[in-house]
Amino acid sequence: MAFFKRGRHANYSILNGFSWHVPGIGGLFAFMGWLALGFLISQLISVIILLCTGEDMLMLALDADFLQLLQLIVYPFLFLPAMIASKYLSNRNMYFVEGVKLDSPVKGKMSLWKAGALCCLATFGLAFLMDLASSLLPEMSDNWQAAMEALVGGNVFISFICVSIMAPFFEEWFIRGILLRGLLNFKRADGSRGMSPAIAIIITAGIFGFIHGNIWQALPAFALGCLFGYVYYKTGSLKLTMLMHAFNNTASLVASQLLPDEAVASWADIIPAPQLYAVSAACLAIVILVVLQFRKIKTPRNGGCELIPVEAPSEVPLP
Repeated sequence: MAFFKRGRHANYSILNGFSWHVPGIGGLFAFMGWLALGFLISQLISVIILLCTGEDMLMLALDADFLQLLQLIVYPFLFLPAMIASKYLSNRNMYFVEGVKLDSPVKGKMSLWKAGALCCLATFGLAFLMDLASSLLPEMSDNWQAAMEALVGGNVFISFICVSIMAPFFEEWFIRGILLRGLLNFKRADGSRGMSPAIAIIITAGIFGFIHGNIWQALPAFALGCLFGYVYYKTGSLKLTMLMHAFNNTASLVASQLLPDEAVASWADIIPAPQLYAVSAACLAIVILVVLQFRKIKTPRNGGCELIPVEAPSEVPLP
């Protein structure tokens, strides 16, 4: 059963155990199907839990604390089928194809600490700008408003686990680690690797926005997904994009706790117009400067993810 054995290049990294699965365009659609299956499983589990409680289902569905606890339980099942399939394919391919690490060290003179600080600054700046852009959209419906409040309301500790730990880990693994890495590195029939980095980043950012399920989250998610994707393309570091994702979600969580007033829908409701323009200009400048800083990192066309050579199985002497 060589498919399931650990080779000499493999390690116990949770992320890089998927390195030999490098899906192309067809794999992208296949793994969206696995995500859809995970969604169905998570919904089925939610219904089963609701039925097993013996309480009024409508009342439970409106209870923020219960909804948070339910999400904590079922959220990993959304990505579980895709993770199982990816792990199986990675183990199957280990001895036959090159691996492409999901998480690589930051290249060049930039340290991980400096890169992390710059990424957080850029994330805050872009999130601020997208908050203003989202305020121009039609007002959020009551149902979506209630769903958003349930996500960040209630128990702060459960909210933190859901939005600041689980979401960054699973979503970055899927969007950047599997899909973007695959689109940048899959083998073509002519021997070339991957597609245009810009197209790959835009496609995966679009999927990132789509899985959020509503325009009010999808718009900022798409913009942030482009930034996360660019950082991943330049560095190959999934830890950085997870940090950026966690920073953005945590900042939103903190803001929701400090500013619970329903009348406060965006920064535009808090900061007077003259100062708002100045802060917006500063945020835009920060995003541009950080992107230019990462642009200095020399990166191959297929991105900064490290390649792992093909590993032949160890020869076993005949008896």
